[in-house]
Amino acid sequence: MENEAFSNFCSILEKVLKTKGTEEKLTLVESFWRRAMKAPSLIDIPARSVSPLDSFSILRLLLPELDNDRRSFGMKERGLAELYISVFELDPSSFDAQRLRRWQDPTVQQQTGQIPAIPGNFFSVLEAVLRHRCSDTSSLTISQVNELLNELNITLEKEKRKKIFHQIVTECTVTENIWISRIILKQMHLGLRFESILKWFHPSALEDYRLRHSLRRMCEDCFQPGFYIVSQDVILGQPASVSLAKRQENLQRIPYLMSDGFFLEPKFDGERLQLHKKGEDIQCFSRNALDTTHLYGPHLKTAVLLCVDAQDCVLDGEVLLYNVDKQAFEHFDQIRHYISIAKDTKLDDNFLITYMIFDVLYVDQNQNVPPSVVSFPLETRKEILKGIVRPFHSQIRLVPYKEGTTVEDIKQAMEDFIEQKYEGVVVKNKKKPYLLGKRDDEVMIKLKPDYFNDLVHDLDVLILGAFIGTGYSKTTRIGKPSHFLIGILEKDIEEQDRNVEVSWIVIGKVGSGYSYEQLEQLQHKLAPFWKPYDKKAPPEHLKHSLLRADGVPDFWIEPCHSIVLTIYAYEVRPSAIYSGYAVRFPRVANIRWDKRWFECSTLDELTRPSEPPSASYSVDGLKTNKKRRAQPHLREKVDLISVPTRPEAFALKSSLCLDGLVLCVVGASSNQEKQYYEKLVHQLGGKTVQSVTQDTRFVLAISPNHVAVTNMVRSFQNPLQAVKSKLRSRGCLEPKSILKVNWLLECQVKDRMVEILPCHVVWATDSLRKEIETRCDCWGDSWHKAVNEEELRELLSNMFIPESVPDDVKSVIASCPELKEIDYGGLFRSWHVIVEDFGHFCETDAAAYLVSFFGCDLIVEKQEKMEAESWNDSSSYYYYYLVSNQDSQYKARGQVLTKAMVWEMVERHILRE
Repeated sequence: MENEAFSNFCSILEKVLKTKGTEEKLTLVESFWRRAMKAPSLIDIPARSVSPLDSFSILRLLLPELDNDRRSFGMKERGLAELYISVFELDPSSFDAQRLRRWQDPTVQQQTGQIPAIPGNFFSVLEAVLRHRCSDTSSLTISQVNELLNELNITLEKEKRKKIFHQIVTECTVTENIWISRIILKQMHLGLRFESILKWFHPSALEDYRLRHSLRRMCEDCFQPGFYIVSQDVILGQPASVSLAKRQENLQRIPYLMSDGFFLEPKFDGERLQLHKKGEDIQCFSRNALDTTHLYGPHLKTAVLLCVDAQDCVLDGEVLLYNVDKQAFEHFDQIRHYISIAKDTKLDDNFLITYMIFDVLYVDQNQNVPPSVVSFPLETRKEILKGIVRPFHSQIRLVPYKEGTTVEDIKQAMEDFIEQKYEGVVVKNKKKPYLLGKRDDEVMIKLKPDYFNDLVHDLDVLILGAFIGTGYSKTTRIGKPSHFLIGILEKDIEEQDRNVEVSWIVIGKVGSGYSYEQLEQLQHKLAPFWKPYDKKAPPEHLKHSLLRADGVPDFWIEPCHSIVLTIYAYEVRPSAIYSGYAVRFPRVANIRWDKRWFECSTLDELTRPSEPPSASYSVDGLKTNKKRRAQPHLREKVDLISVPTRPEAFALKSSLCLDGLVLCVVGASSNQEKQYYEKLVHQLGGKTVQSVTQDTRFVLAISPNHVAVTNMVRSFQNPLQAVKSKLRSRGCLEPKSILKVNWLLECQVKDRMVEILPCHVVWATDSLRKEIETRCDCWGDSWHKAVNEEELRELLSNMFIPESVPDDVKSVIASCPELKEIDYGGLFRSWHVIVEDFGHFCETDAAAYLVSFFGCDLIVEKQEKMEAESWNDSSSYYYYYLVSNQDSQYKARGQVLTKAMVWEMVERHILRE
């Protein structure tokens, strides 16, 4: 194997990359293994066919991400690009140098006349740059490549690294350079999981690696005849894979999965830490088996020696940063920041690095029992932990926990822990052993607030910039905008201020929650408006927002051309980047095609819910709509694991405020949006139907301007047309009131069926209109009960909210000869204004009230009469059709009067008076 050419190894990798199917890929790996290792033609267990050293030499190149002997090379794509520029002595201003540095930028990679490359794929760009610069042949062997990579890995001095790298890349072909780059970046992307390769290598290889996290030691163990791991035992001084919690969104299943009872622990926002104590020495390892003793050892060693009585032990827990003044734990990202500052300055006494211990994996008490206790049930391990740890020091603590058996126990724990500002709940089966490196929902489950609808903040944000997608698969994310910089208004803006410069607050970036199809729609819609972001000359509205380089987008967009997104976020917190605030765990809930760019949240709305959700929220609002693969032990319980096909199948009831109410949800821009509101209806105790029937109480319009909604309004208004429509053929014999979704959302927030007000209505039947009129005026102001300050503000904010008036509309009004003859004492005197179906809370109702108030003669006609009549425009009166927009079908029949015109004339009149 020592003399096996590295080019042969690269050739087999190219074939594996292009081949589909795990078995087919493994067959190619095995064929290379036999040829390179001169192994027998029939390999039973590859690990025993050659020496451990030879196996390790190949596996560390095939699986560089598992090679802990050769840690990170301390560089990513940008650092590697700079090395290539330096080694090949490229002019820093040359096209190829810029190509390597801006490997994500499609405007650079796809220039005419250049070798094409895939933007966002570093290796594709590197291949295009190196195509005419590398040797056609190579003499490097696998052993030589490993030796050079070892030297590069341990060398820190810049010039020496450059010299070693020069020796590697100048002796390699283009293909070899690409694979060496992949090994350095530990991004092989072969379409072959490391678990599959290790299982092929030896039946116990995967378990051995999870136990020791050493590829070299795994090769040595697996070479031994008869080596099999029957039970997993932790070894002192060697990092073991930590047990992992599985996400669960169905509370009802947990008591079934853990029928013997469970422990409920708070979920912390910290860094997982496995601590090995051997006498007076300690070692710290991360969840990925990285040695972090140099980071946390100096802060924890004294406290550990004081509080842990066991001579030798392995503990599992989380490192947290405790704020003494606040009496609370800081956020996860503050831990490493604090550690880095502590290297150069004296520690602040107000902060303590704290180790929160929740399990013990190994304890040597010099008794006739094995030191590894991972096979013991959790309740036994908890008792052992209490016996060896005395948490009298503020830096060493035992995690608090409660015992439970029912769903109510889980809900109560969730509310208690959220009230105490923890992240969520971890549910652990008290009868199960510790599973190394595995997730099993019969052993450990995690529950976080953002798994529940009622515990998530939602905000309407505007896309302000975009980040180019990176990766190596053919998706709509690669080389195109895939993550978006999002922001909100500093303050709400008035109608007349929309054309002036407004201030925007950047609150983060979002890249999840939408499908590939939705992303394609966004990319297509925004493509004409993207502008490259220049750090030296940022756009005016973003100049003061981005305080650090990692928040700078690749492109920016004028707000007036952008799109509003509704996002979910668990928390709003102060941030060192963006504009001082950032949303945590944001994900897109909906793309608001119906909203205009200025209809987004403000800074006041963002900071109002600045704390994590409190226990006053119900945790019953459970999301269970994700498809789950059937678990073998539940096959006889099909009703528990069947994939939901109807809204009522994936929404557990969290309230009965809409008990029995039948709603039909229409006007959605996507199936995802429709299902979201249908699920919400079922969670509140209601029912949904897919078309309007006799039993339907209300129609729920997600977007009032959607064509389905406007057609439905037209059908309800025109009985002759409705008889012919599908509504009648489906058994709906009478019109149904159409409500906006804000009514449903208010019901959710107040946990009761709220009274329907004009602001909730798209179109109302006569019965609902009369019912509303007995309670309030057209603005929603109650006749019978006084309003408080907040309600008054809301009422006033809903009054006289004009749409923007285009310049052409203003010119029409200015040039209208009738306006010059109007007596402003009665603004619309001598006018006859024709409106259809007035009083059913249509879009034109508010304007109709206004023109009537200012002296016009209001003529209310049904739609069919408006279409049939030809009004006499030559009379001494001025006849106008009051319509929702100037492009109305009635424009050809005579003068039209839009809502915008009415607002404009009334505003002039008021200002004149």
